Amino acid sequence: QQQQQQGEEERDVVARRHLTVAGIWDSFGLLQEASLECATALYCYGNELTSSEWRWAVHKIAMGGLHGVGGELLPGTLNGSDGSLNLALGCKKKRKKKTETSVYLPALQKLIQMKRRHPFPPDTIYLHTVTYLLTKWAIHKGDLHHATSLSLILHSTPSSSCSETIQSLFLVVHLLTAQKQYTQAKHLLSHMLTLTPPYQYHHAKTLFTLAQIELTLHPSHPYRALPPLLHCLSYTESHSITPFHAAALSLLSQIHLHERKPTRARAFLATVMPTLLQHGTHDVIGGAWLTLAKCAMMQRGGSSSKAKMFLSRGYKCFEKVCDVERMKEVAYLKGRVCHVLGDYAARNDCAALWKELGRRQRERRVCGDVRKCVGDLRVLERLAGIS
Repeated sequence: QQQQQQGEEERDVVARRHLTVAGIWDSFGLLQEASLECATALYCYGNELTSSEWRWAVHKIAMGGLHGVGGELLPGTLNGSDGSLNLALGCKKKRKKKTETSVYLPALQKLIQMKRRHPFPPDTIYLHTVTYLLTKWAIHKGDLHHATSLSLILHSTPSSSCSETIQSLFLVVHLLTAQKQYTQAKHLLSHMLTLTPPYQYHHAKTLFTLAQIELTLHPSHPYRALPPLLHCLSYTESHSITPFHAAALSLLSQIHLHERKPTRARAFLATVMPTLLQHGTHDVIGGAWLTLAKCAMMQRGGSSSKAKMFLSRGYKCFEKVCDVERMKEVAYLKGRVCHVLGDYAARNDCAALWKELGRRQRERRVCGDVRKCVGDLRVLERLAGIS
């Protein structure tokens, strides 16, 4: 009995050690590493964790799949009857051809699989993360009606921590930006700056988002974005938050592009692209490819074949997060490049794609896409409160 008690205590220590390491990775903005530690803690020592620890770990696992290429390595379920992870064992598996490019579906499927394998935690543990993903997905697709409804559901859910509240506020900022209500978004971000100092990652994200909005709101006066952006660069460098430091430098390159300095913009992006590709969000990576394409178009009068390649890569990134507005922009620019290059068939294809994206943007398809692609919809609807 004493040995059994000692074994339980050791498992408890190991479980919390994994969560502590995940928290450290998370504070530096390395969300893939944090999600892998959380996956190990839940899959191997889930019985030792409290409901609040479960809730935090579940959210980090889902978020890990939305960032960079590392998130694609996160296992969606346990492999093998003994419940071991193939991830750290180096097991090779045949890759199946992907039919769905969105990063939200695999994240939702992971949550459903975790719920099936670990039915003992209450549904409220999954409620925040599922609703968060659906809201983010709806905003990116331009389905602002469903996004507003899901946002209300999210805010009606009791938050387990200040960090969770801040994450919900970021979605409100994203929704306000999609609705072109930039002034309200700036006011909310200014309020969030008083809440985020204890959370390094969230504070850096707040400064970065504020700079993004300033650049969007004043494209003819890009220097208006410099105060929050320089603060973000200083803060991320002093706290070693490498992913957001790289993202801030990519935003600085956009300012140089607005100032018609494409050579300097490309120089900044050349230094940060490896970090962005590994740790950045798909929309930030897509924005970097789009900036490179615009630089190439500006330097070569719109006829650069490199611009066409950069636009194709940017489109794939925006497609992963279903950002229809940015996909339309890429399709339009690619059509212009193809026209200058004399590739009229590709130009016509881009024009048809632009029209199709506009039609898709007017439809409310988020919940329809979920019903079509996610396995057990009843579980998902109950968790998200949309049944």
